[in-house]
Amino acid sequence: MNHRGVSFTIQKTNSRNVWAWSYKIDDQTRTGRTHTTLELLAIHRVQILIDRELRQRQKPPAQRS
Repeated sequence: MNHRGVSFTIQKTNSRNVWAWSYKIDDQTRTGRTHTTLELLAIHRVQILIDRELRQRQKPPAQRS
């Protein structure tokens, strides 16, 4: 799947209601798991994580006085 130019995968695990996900931005791969019964909710949660990481990468470093 793709979200904002970032490819990600999501798949059901053997555990009940647990989905494993992974995505790669630049050379960093992130992996994890989410607990939900619905596949669409699991996808949405990964998309939120991708959005958060992309937003953090766009912020300029804080200036110290």
